[in-house]
Amino acid sequence: MTEDERSNVRVEVLNDDDENFRKRAADSLLIRAGWKPSEVTPGAEEFAGYSLKELARECLRQKGIKVPVNNLTEPVSRALSSTDFPFLLTETARQSLVKGFQEEKETYSQWTGEMSVPDFKSRIIDVDVDIDNDNEMYDFNKFEEYRSIKMGKPVEAKISPYCWEFQISRQSIINDELFFLTTKPSMEGAKVKNKIADVVYDIFKPSAPLMDDGKSLFHPDHNNISALGANGNPTVDKISAARHLLIFQTNQTGRRLNIQPRVYLFPDNLYAAAETFFKSDKLGSPSGSNAPNIYFNSLFRVYEPRLDDISPNTFYLVGPKDMGVMVVYLAGNKTPFLESRKDFKTDGLDLKVRFDFGVKAVSWRAMVKATTALEEII
Repeated sequence: MTEDERSNVRVEVLNDDDENFRKRAADSLLIRAGWKPSEVTPGAEEFAGYSLKELARECLRQKGIKVPVNNLTEPVSRALSSTDFPFLLTETARQSLVKGFQEEKETYSQWTGEMSVPDFKSRIIDVDVDIDNDNEMYDFNKFEEYRSIKMGKPVEAKISPYCWEFQISRQSIINDELFFLTTKPSMEGAKVKNKIADVVYDIFKPSAPLMDDGKSLFHPDHNNISALGANGNPTVDKISAARHLLIFQTNQTGRRLNIQPRVYLFPDNLYAAAETFFKSDKLGSPSGSNAPNIYFNSLFRVYEPRLDDISPNTFYLVGPKDMGVMVVYLAGNKTPFLESRKDFKTDGLDLKVRFDFGVKAVSWRAMVKATTALEEII
């Protein structure tokens, strides 16, 4: 931190009453919005009936600042500049942001792994499950000393910051519009989750970054593309062919890895056909015979509409979470961050949502693409 930065730092020591007031007032806003926190600070209910203007006036009173009773708008401007009022607004928006983020449903977390890095540098990270390593067991008595175990080839992961901005205007505060403190931040939180999903599923696009060997994630040389024929509807033969490719993947020395599929990943276009197949214990045929469906209710199935935009008749088999695609977070922070500042031009409060993450396909061996596009297989 520079000398100029240190000179701008303000250290505020709060007494118990200040801190208690902050908690009670912040909880009261959530109660008003119908988003009651799991643990309500005692006394929060007494502020739950306050409008935002009245809460601004109460913040002034807590600081010993008096304003004329008949002045309806000045308390808002003064409270934004000299009291805990901005904190109360920001904290309410922050909790709403996190709530919206956590409650938004996206499919990527059902099949991707997670990793944390300490900074924004393109950083070497170790794959949790080392599928490139070939550490064979050996006879200790024969060699009479321990051998060092090689670590697998690491990969690089890059973190990028993603930001959104929105504002709580002075007019919205005076008009007591809680929408901008609750629903709007919640929508922004959902948007963050949506963005992560967008970046994750971009991995499946032909334009996705190349792997470390200079080839695409799904490539004939990676032996992870299976033919589907005329359509993408799953059958025993199609699932078996894709499963065979996954299980028969080898490391750089040729040792078979026996990677077991954990998730079937389908575009939503194949939902009806796939569910009909996997929920049928018998396979009907024109001759009338009913052979058992060996894949009846097998594994976990994920249906993702973003995959329809890439190819509505292509599906994927995915292995263990820590062997395929990883979502990488900065310093372990898995929820978005909210910061605020007063806008002196509008007498409102500017808020910025920030989230730092990256997405990395760590190995092609843990994923198989089953496609109708024959040119991809050649």
